[in-house]
Amino acid sequence: SFQVIESLYQKLHEGHGKTRLPVVLVGNKADLSPDREVQAVEGKKLAESWGATFMESSARENQLTRGIFTKVIQEIARVENSYGQERRCQL
Repeated sequence: SFQVIESLYQKLHEGHGKTRLPVVLVGNKADLSPDREVQAVEGKKLAESWGATFMESSARENQLTRGIFTKVIQEIARVENSYGQERRCQL
């Protein structure tokens, strides 16, 4: 839930030291927007404070599900490339 996400992020960050982490914060149940407890602007603000991407989805409407995984892969590549080295898999 939104109440514990910040502590989860801090634990992730502590576990990986001061390295940059690929993070995508995803709000769910976007289809229930009139009844939401956390507004999208709050999610965006938190994600921005982490240098992360914010997205919303709805499992009920199959909204953005594929896009979320695409964005996660893009964030991993962005963070890996930000270290100034191009990394490639080698067999």
